[in-house]
Amino acid sequence: MNTQHFEIAKSYFPDSTSAKLISQQLNAIIKQTQKNCSKQIVLVTSLCPGTLDLLKEMELDDMVKAFHLGGIDGYPFLDLDGLESLMQASDVMILLIFGPHVVISPKEGKAPKSKADTYLRACCNATEFRDAPLANTITSGRNFPDRSAQVEEVIKLFSMHTERLTNAKDQTLEITDIFYEAIEERIRTIIRTKNASVSILLFGGVYINFVDDPESMCLPRNLAYLPSYSDEYQTIDIF
Repeated sequence: MNTQHFEIAKSYFPDSTSAKLISQQLNAIIKQTQKNCSKQIVLVTSLCPGTLDLLKEMELDDMVKAFHLGGIDGYPFLDLDGLESLMQASDVMILLIFGPHVVISPKEGKAPKSKADTYLRACCNATEFRDAPLANTITSGRNFPDRSAQVEEVIKLFSMHTERLTNAKDQTLEITDIFYEAIEERIRTIIRTKNASVSILLFGGVYINFVDDPESMCLPRNLAYLPSYSDEYQTIDIF
């Protein structure tokens, strides 16, 4: 990995590490969990296809590949009907990977606009809304001119946290946290509707990629397992 990229990522996210290392560790945990529960794995993700590529090392031969929850379909940023339907599956283990992504450019110092326009419906597009000017516009109550569906969803989200954004030491990091927490809250709410025979391995993080660099980083936020016929999450230490 480019040393400059590594240092910039660490300056924003001190606990972030190589996405390759994260995916290797996650892969081992998935295999052990599947061995214990003996179920077919179904990969479900709120990540856009480009960001999911950060976890290249996570390859399981018998895994049903990515069921994408969608981008801005549903609040916040995932397809409510699709995930609810999957929760009614029978006797499977759902590997649910979620969280916002950021893109770092050493020239600009912070994230440029997302390159994932072709994946708009499968992308949280958190990178588009990391700028302080947008947060300031929303928290001040001023009108934002581009009222696209995507902006409307972000306005809803940010409007719930105006004081938090106003008082933040670093709005870029605060915005990232707000995106993560909103996605996790919705996912956990939907999980409560699951069929009792479904088990879930839940991995949430902030996914960091770079302009013109194939290597990526990841900030793990939560790894937990919800067994079949249980409402109690078992927290797993990824390291």
